[in-house]
Amino acid sequence: MSHPLPSSPSGVTEQANGFNWDGHSLEPGIGIALSGGGFRAMLFHAGALLRLNELGLLSRAARISSVSGGSIASGYLAHVWSELGPPNAAGAFTPFQQKYVEPILTFSREKIDVGDILTGLLPWTSAAEQVTASYDRALFHNATLQTIPDQPQFVFCATNLQTGVLFRFSKPYAGDYIMGRLDKPDLPVSKAVTASSAFPPFLSPLALALPAGSFTDWPSQPPQERGASLTRLRSENAFCCRMAASTIITASSQLLNVT
Repeated sequence: MSHPLPSSPSGVTEQANGFNWDGHSLEPGIGIALSGGGFRAMLFHAGALLRLNELGLLSRAARISSVSGGSIASGYLAHVWSELGPPNAAGAFTPFQQKYVEPILTFSREKIDVGDILTGLLPWTSAAEQVTASYDRALFHNATLQTIPDQPQFVFCATNLQTGVLFRFSKPYAGDYIMGRLDKPDLPVSKAVTASSAFPPFLSPLALALPAGSFTDWPSQPPQERGASLTRLRSENAFCCRMAASTIITASSQLLNVT
């Protein structure tokens, strides 16, 4: 049985609904979903996370999923999580304002979009590469997906333009249900956030080149059930994954989901 690339929205929906991600089943705990909207979303989520911290809920989160501008807020939270220290008796992180909110507010005053878009017009770079560098310089400071915490699990959502479906970046794995999975990806957090927030045409898709053989089949999909189209897709140009801001996220757009 082969699994060709879906050719219609209904085909995408059917295949996506039938796929089991790692941790796809309902799990106990608090899950936070941060939606998109550029810098406005980043600032909104910074305020929402501040309030969740005051309520003692943020420290109890088991998973934080984000897309687009929400991934900027989530990515920086992942980066500084270890600096927040243990929560106090009320479950709140005492230095949250200093360690998280104030740097986000400082970053929001920078105007990186116009400069990065214009520089990205040069033939040897792209706007997405420039945004990645700006994110890393201002927020992430060479952090990778392997340096962020195991718990809560941070998931950065994007769209793979080669397959047209949801692509997840996280510490345990990156991938989509068509391409397969990349175990323990040692990718910069800045690239995961750029992939999630690279809104075309101005910020351009992010081209992510990985060595041939980086991707493996999902445990739920044995190799003999994979189609020839996937084999060709993985082998093209050592895999070039182009990401854009996702319109498909795995959690609802509500700020807080408790299961």
